[in-house]
Order: sequence, then structure tokens, then C-alpha cells
Amino acid sequence: MFDGEIIAFFLNFIIDSFQNTIQAFIWPAKIAQLAPPFGAISLGLAFWLFPIYVKKHIESWMFADDAEKPAADEPPETN
Repeated sequence: MFDGEIIAFFLNFIIDSFQNTIQAFIWPAKIAQLAPPFGAISLGLAFWLFPIYVKKHIESWMFADDAEKPAADEPPETN
């Protein structure tokens, strides 16, 4: 009925996931090789400056609803 479409789908999914994992670990080396001293310097600056200037803004944008909810270890407010 399916002629192996389900098996092919799962195999393609596994192979694509593995390739994405490998590329996620390799991309910093590719950037550092683009322009030998400047690629490594810019990558180091990006890793250093991202948590200082960008991460807080992204987290506040992504998790805006979490600020309104009480934390799990805090009791809810009673009026």
C-alpha cells in the first residue's frame, strides 16, 4: 500500500537530524576559516557580546508570558 514510504520518511528524518546536528557543531569552525584572523576574532566577539547585549532582549520577547506567572517554588499571591 505505502511502498515503503513510511520507512523512507523515517530514514530521511533520521539522516537529516544527524546532518543538522553535525552542522550545528561545525559552523563556528567554518566562520573562523572565512578570514583567518578576523573570522576567529569576530566569532569570539559574538560569543562574548551576545549574552551581554542580545540574550536578555530575546528572552524577554520569547518568554513574556512567563513573567506574569508565579514561579513554581513561589506560592500564589492571595488578596
